[in-house]
Amino acid sequence: MNNKQKNSVEEKRFIDKISFLDSRERRSPDQILNYLEHQELGDTLDIGSGSGFLTLPAANRTSGVIYALDADERMLNIIKSKSKMAYLDNIMTIHALADKIPFERQSVDTVLASLILHEVPLLEIAIKEIGRVLKEGGQLLCLEYEKDESVVKGPPMQIRIHSMELQKILEESHFKVTKRIEFNESIYILVAVKVVTV
Repeated sequence: MNNKQKNSVEEKRFIDKISFLDSRERRSPDQILNYLEHQELGDTLDIGSGSGFLTLPAANRTSGVIYALDADERMLNIIKSKSKMAYLDNIMTIHALADKIPFERQSVDTVLASLILHEVPLLEIAIKEIGRVLKEGGQLLCLEYEKDESVVKGPPMQIRIHSMELQKILEESHFKVTKRIEFNESIYILVAVKVVTV
């Protein structure tokens, strides 16, 4: 395969990924955001923001800043374009990884992590990073694929995170899980609050 063919294959994969990320297969983003403990989001970090599936609806719900963080600059360019078309001026894009968030301690009120944590090589480090940047009492919403052999749809089984495993890691990292929802046949939602430490 020559370079031109490789680029063409890569471009098709990228377009397919955007189609999935923007699809209604994941249901309405507003429906997802309604599961949060506090509907006033404040300053919000959307980790693995992709093409902005949750970023843009979240920006419409807060007077705070929505930080769209993604490792793929092409995704961030799509968010910039979409936010400009929607006249949203409270979105900032951040090119970074989930396990190296370039923020100060306790700098955001809400963190969103939609179908991204299974792609992070060191999950515990990413969760600690989320805890570091989230204010005490702040909220976290995670969507993930259930690790269940009977559910074929989704990423390879070996990289999925069982809901009970994610809940355990969160609780060991000073989060209290307040909601556990079977979102559909393959995806679950965990909502957690960062525990106030003395």
